[in-house]
Amino acid sequence: MITGQNTTLKIKVKGEPTFVEVGRIQSIGDIPFKERSVVVDDCMSDDDIDKVLGAFSLGNMAISYNYNPLEPDGNGIIKTAQAATTTVKLEAQIELANSLGANGTQINFECIVPKYNIGGISKDGRLVSNTTLELTTNPTVVAAA
Repeated sequence: MITGQNTTLKIKVKGEPTFVEVGRIQSIGDIPFKERSVVVDDCMSDDDIDKVLGAFSLGNMAISYNYNPLEPDGNGIIKTAQAATTTVKLEAQIELANSLGANGTQINFECIVPKYNIGGISKDGRLVSNTTLELTTNPTVVAAA
């Protein structure tokens, strides 16, 4: 069984050599893979319905993580925030905590950042950043090693 504990999200600007971690993850939404819409051809002249697959589309993914740009992993937070105000593409990597010694299962994809905000905070709560990643490539999965 794989749990979410110790799952990490790392990013880098496309073309950079090294991934940097983006905060301490609180939650990651569904990881979308390519999907297709269904196009329905429903003619008024008869009762037949024809269904065909439409074009591929990629979805988006919501993530929440502790906001602290001064932590050692703060560089990932800063790069994510900057990507939301530019057209730069990021490479992202989600790594699960099921390592067999070298690395856990990795889910890799490219994305843009259409939404980035810093959430509210309560007296005993943590300051959290809520970010939406819009996938621009289909995710690839690399098995744990």
